[in-house]
Amino acid sequence: ETFFSKPETWECMKDILEKVSKMEKKPFKTERIPRKHQIKVELTLEEVHNHKEKKLRLFLSGIKTPIYITIHCDTILNDNTIYLNNYLIDNTNYIDLTINLILKKSKNYRVLRLLNKWDIFYDINITWYEYVTGKTLLLTYLDGKEIEINIPEYYNIELPIIIENKGLCGKGDLFVIVKIETPKNLIEFKEIFGKLNALV
Repeated sequence: ETFFSKPETWECMKDILEKVSKMEKKPFKTERIPRKHQIKVELTLEEVHNHKEKKLRLFLSGIKTPIYITIHCDTILNDNTIYLNNYLIDNTNYIDLTINLILKKSKNYRVLRLLNKWDIFYDINITWYEYVTGKTLLLTYLDGKEIEINIPEYYNIELPIIIENKGLCGKGDLFVIVKIETPKNLIEFKEIFGKLNALV
């Protein structure tokens, strides 16, 4: 009672009420989800060749909960872009999602696409001794199976060994490029020459 009976108290309250009434009233804003989204997905040659399904968990800008999508890896053989238009992410919101498919660089294989052909290239290094005597080796292919590669004696290294219909998903051929490793020094050359003399 003593506090509110003082005139200065009401003057102070009056100033506070005037300041509050003059404050700008901002409307309440709801967070808007961005409409268009674009991502990149890398695929390995093994995933494409074996027709794998890739399950994606996406965290997109402006969307709090993750989105789960399954894509077929061999889609890249026909089109390297997947469009998901008007994709429903919850009960009320739709987005346009563009997925760009990219082939990951392989450690052992190279790919050359020409129209609908997907040729695979594989490099094999052989020594001078193997070049003269010939060589047979087993190549573990993209499907996990082994392919027997026979390199004849004195094989012309300018011409690859071609295995038909062994390109990516059978669309194209497998080209085995044979390269000869030159001796690194005189000692290595003498060792190879000695082995060849022993054969003769």
